[in-house]
Amino acid sequence: IILSGVICVVGSLIIHLSRVFDIYALLVIARVFFGMGGGLLCVVAPMYIEEMAPEAYRSPLGVFFQLFCTLGIFMAAAVGLIVEPMNTVDEQNNEERIQMVMAVETIISGMW
Repeated sequence: IILSGVICVVGSLIIHLSRVFDIYALLVIARVFFGMGGGLLCVVAPMYIEEMAPEAYRSPLGVFFQLFCTLGIFMAAAVGLIVEPMNTVDEQNNEERIQMVMAVETIISGMW
């Protein structure tokens, strides 16, 4: 879980570099890193839940993983709609900052 967070942090840093140097290929590479980190998390987290949860709670917790993944995608879209008007006015990199916060949050949550 921590490794997936680290991979996503690398992807976020590459996105910042692509923004600074205006290189489209770096953006594609960063998306590959995000895909690897997200895919790894979607494989490892349900296995971790399955192994660590008491038997009575395994099925509901497995369902909650997918539910919260979907909720996270919805929240990312909602935040993107809120942040985009600010980004067009003063050219702040708010989307990239939010991605970095989410990637670091994944690393921190993997420690517990």
